[in-house]
Amino acid sequence: ISFSGSGETDSGLAYGGSFDAHNSVAANAGTSGSAFISGAFGKLAMGDLSGADQALVGQVAYVGLTSLGSNNEVAYQSGSHNVAYTYTAAGLSLGLSTDTVANAAVGGSSYALGASYTTDMSGTSLTVAAGTSSLQVANVTSTQNSASLAVSMNGLSSKVVYSKNNKGTAADTTMTALGMSYTMGQIGVDAFYATSKTSGVTSKANGLGVSYDMGAGMSAKAGIVRAANRNYADFGVKMSF
Repeated sequence: ISFSGSGETDSGLAYGGSFDAHNSVAANAGTSGSAFISGAFGKLAMGDLSGADQALVGQVAYVGLTSLGSNNEVAYQSGSHNVAYTYTAAGLSLGLSTDTVANAAVGGSSYALGASYTTDMSGTSLTVAAGTSSLQVANVTSTQNSASLAVSMNGLSSKVVYSKNNKGTAADTTMTALGMSYTMGQIGVDAFYATSKTSGVTSKANGLGVSYDMGAGMSAKAGIVRAANRNYADFGVKMSF
């Protein structure tokens, strides 16, 4: 269960925040959840945030009710940033984020940059994005570069995400994810295929999901995923209100 709230001042400044119920204690202590303020200057957010590269490059769609282990996702090393700034104009978005905890550590620092551009080509939406992040722990630096391409038309959407993480003294990791979604009326179908390669060892995962929109914020979802030579499945109802 997630809680969120937002508002707007008389001068046009938008503000808001959100947190998950299972993280309510941490949110009350200021270590979970997030808050933002935005206007013509852009958007400033603080809290438990994704890095700017992850926010703009993104992920492919998950399947099922619970995402079944999130095997569709590319792993971003900037996933625990706590300050972010984003500016968007004319389809172009630019982002910068950092982790003040890592920056305060001895021999440590963390930052991420991201950019995306969305345009419409005769009814086809096209989005290209790229990002980079740097994580330094005890004077050892890891650099991750990522990019994505998304195309959407007539209810059909597809996206590919690529990432390579140079982990300094550890083995590099290359990840690729391809996802497709199709919506026809109240019915939706999602599928993905993802690979991750480290030290010459490749792991693969694929999944298929279906959903049915019952209206009034309620939808039924089911999915099946195969990862690490095992099958996972779920089914349930999601409610938004």
